[in-house]
Formats: sequence, structure tokens, C-alpha cells
Amino acid sequence: MASSFAKVANDHTTPGDEIMSAYKKEDMIKSLMFMISFNIGQLAYLTSVIHDIDDIYFVGNYIKNNNIGKEKITFAVDMMSGQQKRPLFLTYDGYMGAIGAFLEEF
Repeated sequence: MASSFAKVANDHTTPGDEIMSAYKKEDMIKSLMFMISFNIGQLAYLTSVIHDIDDIYFVGNYIKNNNIGKEKITFAVDMMSGQQKRPLFLTYDGYMGAIGAFLEEF
């Protein structure tokens, strides 16, 4: 989402090599995390529409202990679906990749 970096993108006064010093690293990282999380939610929603699925499960290291990431993914899914799809985050997801790989064989 370009809007995540709108301030930097519209800054025509700061030369490219000085961008890193003109903005706080924390703000740039936060914008990047928001952009990635929203993109994950958007892709998951669109995939759920294609496959006619209402419950969307999220697992993996990106969301583990990442409450802001979960919040932005939930926001994206809720906004795009009109709260018709449910984003769900598993607490104990350590073996989900192995289970998915096993089920793919059958």
C-alpha cells in the first residue's frame, strides 16, 4: 500500500540518500509492518473468496507474538469482507506446516 509511505513518497525536498536520516527508523519499520500485514490480510481474503471459505486461519512466525500484525490482518479481512470472513490465529501452530504437507500427499 503506497499510503503506508505517503509522507516519504511525497517528500520532494529530501534527497534520496538522506531519507534514512530524515525519518525515524521506528516509523519506517511500523509503516512497513502495516503494509505487509494488510497485504497478507488482503491476499487471504481474496483467496477465501475464490475457495468459498469463511474462516481464515493464520499461522507462522510473522504473527507469533505480533499483536500489531494480527490487528492489521484482522482489520484488512474485516474491511474487505464487511466482517463476513473470520480471521483466526492459532496459539499452538508449530506442526501446522507438517500437517499440511502430510495432507497434500493424499
